[in-house]
Amino acid sequence: MAEDDTPPTPTPTSPNDKLFPFGVASMYNNVPVKLSLEKLNYNSWSSFFKIHLGNLGLKKHIEDMSSSTSTRDPNWDRLDDLIKMWIIGTCTKSLQDQVVSTPGNAMALWNHLKELFHDN
Repeated sequence: MAEDDTPPTPTPTSPNDKLFPFGVASMYNNVPVKLSLEKLNYNSWSSFFKIHLGNLGLKKHIEDMSSSTSTRDPNWDRLDDLIKMWIIGTCTKSLQDQVVSTPGNAMALWNHLKELFHDN
C-alpha cells in the first residue's frame, strides 16, 4: 500500500479534552442573552445556547432522549450538572428562582424552560 493511501491515524484524546468544558470562564461571552420571561427572548437565548453546546460536543445533553434515560457514567453526570449550572446562570434572577429546583437532568431543565416560554 502506498504511503498516500494509508488512512490518517486518529489523534488520541487527552484527559484534558474531557475537562475543557469546565474551563469556560464566562457563559456571557458565549450566550450573550439573559433568558427572561419579561423579554420573551427564549428563541434567541436557546439558539445561542445550542450553538455553544454544539461547539463543545454537548448538545446531546439537551436533545438526545436516549442519553437522558440510559445508565450514564460519572463524567456524563458531571457534564450534565455543569450544563444545568450554565442554563440557570444565563437566566434572570426571577427566572432562576422559578427553575432552580427543577428535578432531573439538563434536558428536564431545558424542557421545563421551553414549556414556560411556549405557554406564554
